[in-house]
Amino acid sequence: MPGQIIVLFPGEWHRYHPQADTGWSEYWMGFDGTEAARIMATFFSAKDPIISIQHNAGLIPLFEQIIAELKQPAPEQATILASLIPQTIARILSAQQALSSQQNAESALVERATTRMLQQLSQSCDLQQMARQLGISYSSFRFAFKRQTGYSPREYNNLMRLNRSKDLLQNGHLTISETADQLGYSSVHYFSRAFKKSFGMAPQAWLQSSQADSTI
Repeated sequence: MPGQIIVLFPGEWHRYHPQADTGWSEYWMGFDGTEAARIMATFFSAKDPIISIQHNAGLIPLFEQIIAELKQPAPEQATILASLIPQTIARILSAQQALSSQQNAESALVERATTRMLQQLSQSCDLQQMARQLGISYSSFRFAFKRQTGYSPREYNNLMRLNRSKDLLQNGHLTISETADQLGYSSVHYFSRAFKKSFGMAPQAWLQSSQADSTI
């Protein structure tokens, strides 16, 4: 995937290859020696060889500089290359840490958002306003939510409300129409259609099936 680094230890056999329909653009860097062994043992693991860093604008110029130095041998080439390799590794580790921090921040953001959604199940959330209250643009909010949960904020909120509708229907205190109203749906028709789309059957059919299962 884009923004990933594959770490290979000496003598390690692998079968990494690009997808046939997309290919990939790749840069390879190999190094050896006592210091190289220490760096590999300290910062990398053969058990976790794929490092995700997303996109880092500083890495590609470093790789290209290494390639340029290799194409134009000079007396000081070894010294220059020896200085570029630690820079490259430092950028990789820095990008990895930045991504980890970003993911932790995103996770906390989504957790706060889902808590607010739970507090507002009786109405359709204004997700644009929620994003503003959380101090983030809606496009960034949507992207973070999708990456953390696999759903857009709207899809996730709808699923939470529909799962809540199951509890309300099973309790038997509310009709289907009252359940739809309780959860802020504009009409029972819209609620029934959303319920069937998510769970494969209309609310009434699901309720009958659920009641039949409970008596077995």
